[in-house]
Amino acid sequence: MSEQPHQTPAYVAGEWVTASDRIDVLDPATPGTVIGAVPRLNAEHAAAALEAARTGAAEWGRTNLLARGQVMLRA
Repeated sequence: MSEQPHQTPAYVAGEWVTASDRIDVLDPATPGTVIGAVPRLNAEHAAAALEAARTGAAEWGRTNLLARGQVMLRA
């Protein structure tokens, strides 16, 4: 019996997104070995991700250096 690959949802604009259609993630060290699967998203998901990235970049740009450093130390 073959094991199902780990299925990971996508994180888009602060929400976990799944889809019925998936894309296999292959192990580069062992060609042909599926190690996971991710949702095959559509143009609306891509647009939402880009808008969230633009918003996040603008907010991060307004964050002072001390606060940025504190975030990085917590990571």
